[in-house]
Amino acid sequence: MAVKLDMSKAYDRVEWNFLEAIMCRMGFATKWIHLMRMCVTTVSYAVVINGSPCGHIIPKRGLRQGDTISPYLFLICAEALSALLSTGTEVGLLTGVPTSRRGSRLSHLFFADDSLLFCRATIEQWNCLTNALKAYEDALGQRLNNVKTSIYFSKNTSLVDREAILAASGIPASQSIDAYLGLPSMVGKSRTTAFRGVIDKVWKRLQDWKIKFLSRVGKEILLKAVIQAIPLYCMSVFLFPKGLCREINSLMKKFWWGNQANGSRVHWMNWETMGRSKNSGGMGFRDFHSFNKALLAKQCWRLWQYPESLIGQIMKAKYFPNTTILDAQLADLIEEKRSSAWGCSYSPVSVAASDHYCSHRISHCYCYEWTKSDLSGGTGSTLVGSTGWVVEA
Repeated sequence: MAVKLDMSKAYDRVEWNFLEAIMCRMGFATKWIHLMRMCVTTVSYAVVINGSPCGHIIPKRGLRQGDTISPYLFLICAEALSALLSTGTEVGLLTGVPTSRRGSRLSHLFFADDSLLFCRATIEQWNCLTNALKAYEDALGQRLNNVKTSIYFSKNTSLVDREAILAASGIPASQSIDAYLGLPSMVGKSRTTAFRGVIDKVWKRLQDWKIKFLSRVGKEILLKAVIQAIPLYCMSVFLFPKGLCREINSLMKKFWWGNQANGSRVHWMNWETMGRSKNSGGMGFRDFHSFNKALLAKQCWRLWQYPESLIGQIMKAKYFPNTTILDAQLADLIEEKRSSAWGCSYSPVSVAASDHYCSHRISHCYCYEWTKSDLSGGTGSTLVGSTGWVVEA
């Protein structure tokens, strides 16, 4: 089963003493810890009433949302929960989801305060997961929002186990995890249906603009700066169907040439020519299918350069265990069906071999392990430091 966590006021509940303690454990310099504490603790608020600030509120905990350093500080605090779950998996109290027949198991995915947890759908493992969350909540001051938190069960989960877990947790069950980090969690057989929301966003944004009030220059800027940026995030992860890319191009064409009451105006130049650079007689609009492959080439480059990363290990174990990403072929998929993830990674392999413009950051940090008593509900929490590598997504 999968649990999508939602922490109530996650940034506002961060305890400063816990943040300072975990930075000390992770080996940060004393001067740096003092600097971060000054940035966090020297905050004050005032309430504006009728245009005049009134009162002077000095908080005792929490991180400022919108501050560029706050997500990084929250990630440092989340290392405690990551260590709890990792330790539970190592000692056999938790069982993560298998990524492939010959790959490792995945117990959790974190990105700032967005969290996905995986374990076997049994009441014993749920109690172990609850103890880990309880220890994390007590240390950091977090509180789980049971209303927005959801549990997704696989089809193989028995009705008895499902009802027992739901009764013990008080968390509603979900038929599917709709989205994680703004991306669909499950694509399914129809990628056009999965990414229909991108088309809707493009169409809605174009409908909000009045064509008759815009010059050609204004249209060009809006199309390049706004419309072409909408599918950028999804295209950097998934391979869009060609029909979907043509539909986006069609919406842009109609907006560029304008519409009449009884239909579209004449398109005096095809979109392929419009996509050329201005020096070649075009307008420099992107061809979304080619741009999609260029973005996915970055993912191939990361798999090639960093095979020891989490995604690198998962993809290699599942799709090309005996070779590299550049030498992989569809025929190498032994006992594995071709999936959307493999299709996204495989299609731009030839591009990834020649394009080295992408960059990837790896931050060296310290991981922590908790004792087994923390996961089983015992007392006497102990942190044991160990070095490790964490790949930034």
